Amino acid sequence: ETQFKVKNVEVDNEYNPIVSMEDMEGNDVADLMVETGIAEKDEEMTGEVKLILGTLAPGQHQLLVLSAVSPMEINLCSQAQFLHFSDNIVPMVEEAASQADKVLSLAEGDIVLACEDQVWYRATVVQLLPESSVKVKLVDLAIMATVSRDKLRSAKAALMKEPVVAVSCCLDSWVKEDQKLALDKWGDKMDGILEQYSEVDVEVVNMTETQAQVKIPTLEQKLGKKEMSRAEMLKMKLKQKK
Repeated sequence: ETQFKVKNVEVDNEYNPIVSMEDMEGNDVADLMVETGIAEKDEEMTGEVKLILGTLAPGQHQLLVLSAVSPMEINLCSQAQFLHFSDNIVPMVEEAASQADKVLSLAEGDIVLACEDQVWYRATVVQLLPESSVKVKLVDLAIMATVSRDKLRSAKAALMKEPVVAVSCCLDSWVKEDQKLALDKWGDKMDGILEQYSEVDVEVVNMTETQAQVKIPTLEQKLGKKEMSRAEMLKMKLKQKK
């Protein structure tokens, strides 16, 4: 016969009982089950809210421009990703926001739900501003917005199972450059060079854990940053002869 101590009895929104259990030696039964592989941790129950970054497959693509901060931070997605966002993620977030609690305490970096122009988005807190205003990043569109605190709601882990739609990209020729210098030089010019929601031909060279390295010939021509290498000049001449 095995005996357990039952404590912290709660009931969820669907009236299912939730309990914490310990064995007679004081070991948490749930932790033991996870450690032995009998069970998996439910992140929604543990309150761990984390974003899953989106990815792009290597190769040639026609992608949608969501935002352009600098040559080292261009946020792109495929048409399929954007349709999934509008058809699935937005309604899911809207429904969750209608049932979510108001946010009582905030810190920079918190993941929340934010309402901008009557639409609810997944967001991160960027900066706490005076007069109960908050600067947030709408992560799926990779754009900044300033909203009042009453336009924020708490976010649950289940909403974060969908990868972030916007994929951060860096021009391959800029990978080793200084991010601050790139932002200082091009930050106020990028919107005029890459129009939001326009389509661009992109070659995804590499996908790291946090960012894609890409080649966008039309953009690189406008930036006029570097002279082409001899190999690149030869490739261009060969293409012109075909």
